[in-house]
Amino acid sequence: MSEDERSRSIRRIVVALDASRQSQVVLEAAAELAARLGADLVGLFIEDTNLLNLASSPFGRELSRFSATPHQMQSEQLERQLRIQASQLRRALAAAADRQQVSGTLRVVRGQIVPELVRAAAESDLIILGRADQSLARQRRLGNTARGFLAQTPCLTLLWQTETRLGPPVLAVYDGSAVAQRALALAAQLVQTSERALSVILVAEAQTIAQELQQTAVTWLQTQALTATYRWLSSINLIRLAQLVAQERGSVVVLPRASAWAQNEALLALLDEIRASVLVVQ
Repeated sequence: MSEDERSRSIRRIVVALDASRQSQVVLEAAAELAARLGADLVGLFIEDTNLLNLASSPFGRELSRFSATPHQMQSEQLERQLRIQASQLRRALAAAADRQQVSGTLRVVRGQIVPELVRAAAESDLIILGRADQSLARQRRLGNTARGFLAQTPCLTLLWQTETRLGPPVLAVYDGSAVAQRALALAAQLVQTSERALSVILVAEAQTIAQELQQTAVTWLQTQALTATYRWLSSINLIRLAQLVAQERGSVVVLPRASAWAQNEALLALLDEIRASVLVVQ
């Protein structure tokens, strides 16, 4: 593992926020992670221009919780709601940052959701998104926002599963590639910071190759005063990998995207199967 791969650090974490209950859970996890990594935390609240344009359109309609009758959306009312939500998020972020003793600020921008996330990612070391859209929270499929974002950016991305908390062990998927080496280094950083157990899933076609990969990982982890448990996968089988994650009770899986088995639709299919938070390394 090169010195450059080992020296990369996470100093600025951006977490995407909205008014949902799930967003509060993601915020708390982001603040805890920022504290563990010694990073600054930036909350990102995006005022969706698509929704604003709909509110100003004569065709825009909304349903009240008190009435089944659709009525005209009012752009002034929506603007007021957005200001209230931003104020609430600012207070929530300040409280979470104070509890974890980290620097925390809220950034409010107006635009389309995915493009604004991509722009924010370019200015951060790590971006955190909720694992699924609120409307899909009880389904297995990854949310549309996360899917669209992953298709457009190479940024280090943590997809947070709101039903879980930071806990042991951290799982690293390792196939010997340069990106997998960085994934192992990041997993080791999480373990060193949180004193959590580390489990390495080796991906290799032959057992002899898996043994070589394990020795490489063992040798490097020894320089970090770390040990790990090891499991072998002869190939990435989506169901089998999801089963291993469940068996290890891992809350965070560190996944190298640049590997051949984690590209584009294959990556999205893999993320659909893993029921844990996933740190996608590129």
